[in-house]
Amino acid sequence: MAFFNTNFNAEANKDFGESKFITEGGVYDVTIKHAIVSGSNSSNATAIDFIVDYKGGENSLYGLWITNKDGNRFYKDKDGRDRELPGSAIFNGLLVVSDIKELSDPVNRAIKNSWSGKVEDKPVLADLDGLEVKVGVRVKYSRYNGEIKRTRDIVKFYRSDDGATAGEITANSNKIGNQMSKDMEYFKKPIIQDGITEQEIAEYEAMKKGGNKPTTQTDNNPFNQSETIPF
Repeated sequence: MAFFNTNFNAEANKDFGESKFITEGGVYDVTIKHAIVSGSNSSNATAIDFIVDYKGGENSLYGLWITNKDGNRFYKDKDGRDRELPGSAIFNGLLVVSDIKELSDPVNRAIKNSWSGKVEDKPVLADLDGLEVKVGVRVKYSRYNGEIKRTRDIVKFYRSDDGATAGEITANSNKIGNQMSKDMEYFKKPIIQDGITEQEIAEYEAMKKGGNKPTTQTDNNPFNQSETIPF
């Protein structure tokens, strides 16, 4: 009789704490399932909401605003110079690292809302279906209607196989992947806005861990988001 029978099953041996969900800042290997074109009810601003697969778990990363209230990718800075919206530049970076020259117009697709269970027709960018990419995410704490809101913001995309950035690719850099190595530690630091204190963040996180539902809107539902439109 054996003293102990070793279990080589992958599920039984997965690392403790390994998660299928993107909850913290960092760089993640994902596959795009749906890139949903959304917008504002009050202006011409356009955003892209991503539903991605991460280690078999479905995750929503939404609110990448690619045009402003006037429907433009560019705005004038205080010196009158044209500047690209941060969200537009990030989205352009996705296309560069994926070697996509242009995107076809959105097509309607029935997508199940993971919260309500309802199936809703949404315009999606089908050219991005199944695209494997690395995505940089930062947690952001802001205040909305007087309450703390915790979101996970897309801040950069990288090529799937080697971590190249759009800048490294277009500059023909011989240091591919160096920028991602620098970014990874930076992304672990949250963005804190609107005068929120460390104590408020600690209380907010303690409430979530304690099983109490925070009184603020969280960022899990891409079909029911608040509008934070740039410019």
